[in-house]
Amino acid sequence: MVAACVALVLTGCAAPPATAPPTPATGCLTGFDPTWDYFPTKIHFDYARNVSLHYAPSYLVLTVAQPYPGGAPGSYVLLRCGAPPPRLPPELAGAPVIRVPVRSVYSASTTQLPGLVEIGELPALTGVASPDSVSTPEVVARLRSGAVTGFGGAGRLDA
Repeated sequence: MVAACVALVLTGCAAPPATAPPTPATGCLTGFDPTWDYFPTKIHFDYARNVSLHYAPSYLVLTVAQPYPGGAPGSYVLLRCGAPPPRLPPELAGAPVIRVPVRSVYSASTTQLPGLVEIGELPALTGVASPDSVSTPEVVARLRSGAVTGFGGAGRLDA
């Protein structure tokens, strides 16, 4: 499930079809039409039971029903970059708005790293916590090359 959520955030779910307003190489909209569906490919989960998606034309809402045992539901608004901020319903007033596709990711946990490799989004990784704990070979190589910055314990920057 973590890999699926990471994939949604990084890729913005899907690129608009060829007839959509043009987007530059960044994947951001260069024009906005409020009647256009900027998430034309809808994702449906076959096995995940703790996560749901609700689509709107320029954003989607990812909700995790119970992010941890006993935890309250948490929602994230994934807004297509280049689109104006949407009018959100009151229940989403405090939800984080994340512009997608995401171009830079910091990982506070090494368990997230293999998922980034698996979905082909390792280039978006720009920082990791505790670089000495990283064992994913592709990430170790990016740490050594300087493409990824390590943040050590107690807020120390390992640059």
